[in-house]
Amino acid sequence: MIAKQNFQFITSLILLFCFTSLSSQEIELKKNQEYHINHLLNKYIVDNSKLIDISNAKHKVYQNQFLGTISQVDVHNPLRILLFFKESNSIVYLNQELSPLGETINLDEKGNIDALAICSSVTNGFWIFNGFSKRLEYYNEKVELIHSSEVMNNFNFEEEKLLNLQMYGDKIYMNANTKGVLVFDIYGTYIKTLPVISANSFQVLENGLLFSEQNSILFYAFESLQKSLINQGESTITYARIFNSDLYYVENQKEKVLNIKKLVP
Repeated sequence: MIAKQNFQFITSLILLFCFTSLSSQEIELKKNQEYHINHLLNKYIVDNSKLIDISNAKHKVYQNQFLGTISQVDVHNPLRILLFFKESNSIVYLNQELSPLGETINLDEKGNIDALAICSSVTNGFWIFNGFSKRLEYYNEKVELIHSSEVMNNFNFEEEKLLNLQMYGDKIYMNANTKGVLVFDIYGTYIKTLPVISANSFQVLENGLLFSEQNSILFYAFESLQKSLINQGESTITYARIFNSDLYYVENQKEKVLNIKKLVP
């Protein structure tokens, strides 16, 4: 979690563009591979039906070809990693060794659930945006529907290519691409929409959103409602996260790391 004073420090130095690169090519991804990192700096690669933990020299691998391709992954909790397989409408939880926790959850068995976006809940269970009901829904660890939003007929989510969810504290954030980032409370009640449009990825922080848009990484401050440019690359930046004093992002299928402590005066 980034403290408020750290964000003020970052913002004051953004315009200097003096970030020092720790590594211009620590990891190079193959076509269609996805990169993910969490607050413990555990690094993962999604490769079709495989999840690979590349944090150490001895890689850990999970694969279940019978479930299809991994559509979405939530690695925020390394002790309870969530994998969603759209083809089989299934969820698998993994522990830190990438071994399954319990049985595979088949959402088809729970009724009309068309999960367009999914994330873990801080209270166990998971949140989904259900394309069938057009509601944001919370299911507990027993896969029982506990909370849901109102029907969201105002949004044509079938057209949203980057629809995804994150839970931070007592709020759920949904990137609806062309609509912005929608914010809900812990009961699934819609609160507001943040003007972050067409973000390739986003990360919820204490005081705002870090997000990538085309070839730029930006920060949207909750208090000032202003956007600030963090870093600009030469090609599309598909993923960006900040932990402690390091900014991790993927540009042109390569992991890059920028350290904000080693700024040139």
